[in-house]
Parts: sequence; structure tokens; C-alpha cells
Amino acid sequence: MHPYFFAILPLCWIYIKNCDELPLQHIVIIAIALAIITACMNGFLKCICKKTYQTYLPLISLGWVLFWYGIPVMRNLANAIMYCIPPIILTYKWSLAMICVFILGIVALLTLRILQKKLNFTKLNRILDIWVICISCFLVGQRVWNCFHVKNTKLPIIKSQNIKKHPNIYHIILDAYTNYNVLQETYRYDNSDFYSALGQLGFVCQKDSHSDYDGTYLSMSSVLNFGCQHSDELLKQDTYFHHKLNYNEVWPALLQKNYQFHLLEHAGIYHSPYIPPNKLKVNNFVKTFLAVTSDTLLKHIFENCMLQRYYRQHIHEIKTILTLLCESPSRYGFQNQYFYAHIMSPHEPLVFDENSGISREQTFEGFLLQKQQNIVATDEKQEAFKKKYVNQIRAINQLVLPVLRDIINQHAENHQAPIIILHGDHGRQVSCNENPVNATANLFAIYVPDQFRQEATHLEFKNLYRWVFKLLENL
Repeated sequence: MHPYFFAILPLCWIYIKNCDELPLQHIVIIAIALAIITACMNGFLKCICKKTYQTYLPLISLGWVLFWYGIPVMRNLANAIMYCIPPIILTYKWSLAMICVFILGIVALLTLRILQKKLNFTKLNRILDIWVICISCFLVGQRVWNCFHVKNTKLPIIKSQNIKKHPNIYHIILDAYTNYNVLQETYRYDNSDFYSALGQLGFVCQKDSHSDYDGTYLSMSSVLNFGCQHSDELLKQDTYFHHKLNYNEVWPALLQKNYQFHLLEHAGIYHSPYIPPNKLKVNNFVKTFLAVTSDTLLKHIFENCMLQRYYRQHIHEIKTILTLLCESPSRYGFQNQYFYAHIMSPHEPLVFDENSGISREQTFEGFLLQKQQNIVATDEKQEAFKKKYVNQIRAINQLVLPVLRDIINQHAENHQAPIIILHGDHGRQVSCNENPVNATANLFAIYVPDQFRQEATHLEFKNLYRWVFKLLENL
């Protein structure tokens, strides 16, 4: 019994933690596939080890544990001791992790053979069955508790009785979009055409803008709490920033001004009582499969046949968000609407090629490339990443500009000037030789009614919402 539980328990835990993003039908399909694989291994073991079947049964469970957790643990260990490992080895830490997992499996097999005559494996299997059932009950109980707890802890929202009309606000985040100066100096890319086009539309652009922090949760929790700074002790608490992001100060203040909220994102990080569920509905099995197995051996087995489909799906999600933004004014109205759109581009996955089409890359290097991996990579790989990143910049520029133009034109026809906030939540650092400030360098442009445009030229990113609320009071 326990091999089946070990096969699907981590999957159940992933679903419980991310049930809003992962469709249940996809999880069920993957769980059935894992159960079939376990049944095949079980049958094979019975055929070759008829008398010692109970002895080797725990090996299947151990194999599933190593499958789900072996590579992530080994990679984290490699990160923890990175200064003791030569960079050339650390660059291939996925391969190093797989080798270590294989060695652990061999050691476990030899250990079972040594203990074969000393342990009662029938009792051991029963103990494992009981233990896994208890864990399953715990997971179900936690899911029920979470549903009950969330349902009863949503903050009361009291809207103001003031019927004053306010302009629509479009808050558009282009994840990891760095600023003009860093693109020119570090990436050798001149983004002046994009900035000029924004200027012609009426945007005020800050070429040397910086966020407070170099990560999404930190940066956006600061922005949505009126630019608050956090102490060094709090920076170590991930759950604190999840809470500060979703239970922020800006959104209830906007609700009190009678704004109606609309969330559009495919990052899966916003679960706030103040904002309705995400309006982006993408039901793609490949995305669910890769989200569940990206830290397992299946990531390496299926990467070549599934990566292109994942890239196509990611591009489809970006275009869907932008299309919904474009349709929003006519659908929801031109006043008192708040649209919050978080787009995962130019952030990884690096899905666009040099012609703004789908990348032809057949490995996960662009999909999983993170800052730490970039820092330890060779000069050639760093340059390759820079080129790929610039490709994302070019593509997202081409996609975003028509949408911004259309939103502005729709509002102009109805004589209702909107507020449009366009920015990166943080920057991008590719090399340890770079200035660390580059990790916080971000795109920042804002469109406001004409009478506030001159004042917006002096606006700093960290004071964004303080200034926006001052603007709303003066309209």
C-alpha cells in the first residue's frame, strides 16, 4: 500500500498548497499515471523477488521519495556549499544532483540486503502503511482547516458612501524589466524607441528608476504598502511578505474610494481578500505537468517534447492578459475600475527568439535560468543569457505598445483620462561583476491626466501610490 501513497502524496501536497492555480482534473490524471507506474514496479518486483518481495517493497517508496525530493535537496546543498565547489562543477549542479540521488539509491539497496535477515519487513511495511495514512489524514485536515480559516478571516471591507467618480487605474507589471540605463550599459541595447513611443502616447518615463528590492514579493509588498521599508530581520521571513503583499494598505484604500477590482496574472502569487480571483483562465495540462515535475527526474525526461508547448502556452497567456486589458474599458466602464495585471515577461521563461517569435531552444536552460545560476555561469553563457533577455524586451515592447495606445484612445473618445502605471517589479543581474544595484533597476513609466504630467516627472517609484492618492484627492 505505502508505495502508492509515497507516489502521490507529494502531488497531493502540491495541489493543497496551490489549488487555485492547478486544475484538479490535471492533478488526478498525473496521480493516476503515477499509480500505474507504481503498479508496474510492484508487479515487476513480485515477479523477480517472489520470496523476498516484502523485503524490497520499501525500496519503491524510497525511490519515490528520492524522485520527488532528492534533486531539490541536493541542489540546495550545492548552493549552500557553492564557495567550496569549483564553478565548473556547480554549473552542472543538476547533473551532480542526479548522480548523488543515484548513489543514495544504491546505498539504500545495499542496506536492505544487509538488513534482510535482521528485520521483520512485513511489520515494517505495515508501519509504513499506517504512517502514510496518518500523513494523508493530516493533509486532508489541513486543507479543510485552510478553507475554513480563510473563509472566516477575510477582512471586512467597508466602502465609502462617497459617490465621487475617479479615473480608471491600470497597474501593469512587466516582471524583471530593467531600466533604460542598465539596458544600454550592461546589455548594450538601446531602448530609446520604446521610451519615445511611450512619450508620444503621453507617458512620463524615468530612465534611471529603481525598486526598493530585487525580488517580486519584497518589491511589490513595498509598493502596495505605500513604499514601506522592511527591517533586516523581517527580510528573512518569507511568510511575512506573502502576508504583506496580499493584506496590503493600498487595495483597501482604493476599495473605500469605490473602485472595482480586476486581477490578471499568471504568476499565481496573489491571494488577497481585497481582490477578486484571477480573471485569466488558462487550462493547459502541459503547464500543470511541468509545474508539478520541474524539480524531479521527469523534468529531464520530458523537457524536449514538452518545452515548446510550454513556451507556446506562456506566450498565449501573455497575449490573453493584454487582450483582456484592451477590452476592459468598453466591458467595465471608464471610471472607478482598477486593473492589476502582472505579466511574467521579460522574466524567465525566455520564450521569445530574436524575431519575437517562439524560441526554438530545446532545453530548460532558458526556462530555469535564475540569478544564482547566471552568476556562476561562464562568460559565454552570460552573454547568451543577455541576448535572450534582450529578445524578451523587444517582444514585450511590441506586444504592450498597441494595447496602451488602444486603452488611451478608448478613454479619449469618452473624455475620461485614465491613470496607467507601467513598471518592472525589479531588475535583472546577470554577473557577480555587475553593480548589485542593477538587480533593483526597473522600468517605470506613468500616464496621468495632462494637468499632473509635469509633477509626475519628479515622481520616484517608491512613492508611487502616495502620489497617486494625492492625485485622486485633487481631481
